[in-house]
Amino acid sequence: MKLSLTDMKIKLKLLLFLLISCMVSQSLFAQEQQTSNEYIVVLKRFVQRLHDPSLATDIILSQDLITSKKLN
Repeated sequence: MKLSLTDMKIKLKLLLFLLISCMVSQSLFAQEQQTSNEYIVVLKRFVQRLHDPSLATDIILSQDLITSKKLN
């Protein structure tokens, strides 16, 4: 069974579409992963500063509100 040139072009376009869609989904997943990692870092810093007796709680909270607004 021979494929016509048109059939081959259609199959090639489908393969390219699948390849590009896989790359886009991986890229989106990587961006989501990076954002979640940033949130984890912010939370870790917040908890560390809460346990630091030399820092006032209201300063810690105001700094974290500013940081969370920047991330959003």
